Amino acid sequence: MLDPGRLRKLYLRERHLPAPTCSDNVKNGDETDVDCGGSSCTQCAVGRLCATGSDCQTGSCSAGRCQQATCTDMIENGAETDVDCGGPTSCPRCGTAKGCTASSDCNNAICSNGQCQALSCTDGVRNGTETDIDCGGVSCAKCAAGATCQQGPDCQSGSCSVICQSAPCTATASCQCQFYGGHTYRFCNASTGWLNAQSACKATSMRMVRIDSVAEESWLFSVAVNIASSGWWIGANDRQLEGKWVWDDGTQFWSGGVRGTAVSGRYSHWDTSEPNNVNGSEDCAMVSSINGWWDVPCTDPKAYICEGY
Repeated sequence: MLDPGRLRKLYLRERHLPAPTCSDNVKNGDETDVDCGGSSCTQCAVGRLCATGSDCQTGSCSAGRCQQATCTDMIENGAETDVDCGGPTSCPRCGTAKGCTASSDCNNAICSNGQCQALSCTDGVRNGTETDIDCGGVSCAKCAAGATCQQGPDCQSGSCSVICQSAPCTATASCQCQFYGGHTYRFCNASTGWLNAQSACKATSMRMVRIDSVAEESWLFSVAVNIASSGWWIGANDRQLEGKWVWDDGTQFWSGGVRGTAVSGRYSHWDTSEPNNVNGSEDCAMVSSINGWWDVPCTDPKAYICEGY
């Protein structure tokens, strides 16, 4: 016995009528509206006739017609990345384990492997109660100097002024404390050699100053000239290897002599014809004017600047 579909084909062939298609501008076959819906044709647009959600582009069929996608229809449709959430829509952001394509789809701003991830203190994103990336707030580690904070307990130093401040600085008859860019600076007008200055900074849990920008250097100089007119030691030195200029924290910023080059684009401000290593004994850097830095013998007595960072 022939099946109904086969009988229909034979019937149409006998009558010389074309078989139904999805582009004949006629509602036929199992289409739910003209050339859409059913098992073979494309899904129908909003407002077209439907029998089930699968007949509709939005996946939503109600009262026999395809409905507009909404953020409350309990269907993942439109630009949503999961049911009623995510995507470039007005829908809520998606919760943990929901689908996503970008961090903006998730209520915690972390999307990995197509799923919104749970908050953590190592996800590289500022979220939850964190005051800066992966630090501060009620759960994560305390923030280092320079990070954003809301209160003292957010900071390693316990000192917050919009950003975490460096460790507390103690002023003495020869040393005064100043603050800039979230860091603490200690200006000591007590002439000594570079190594002694380094030890003095370490004794207060600080390092010899590291200068990272024109703005920072301008501020340092404006303070220093009002304390002492002589030169000031900074943390730059090439004591370990000639021409490899590093800061007190070990970060290299300059390679070579007067015709050397900056390393990784880091800031430097050598004076004209510096560093020149006169007599092969100039391994420590000082600043004495706005014209730039000099390399001089590390044993020269000078004032010095410490920095907490």
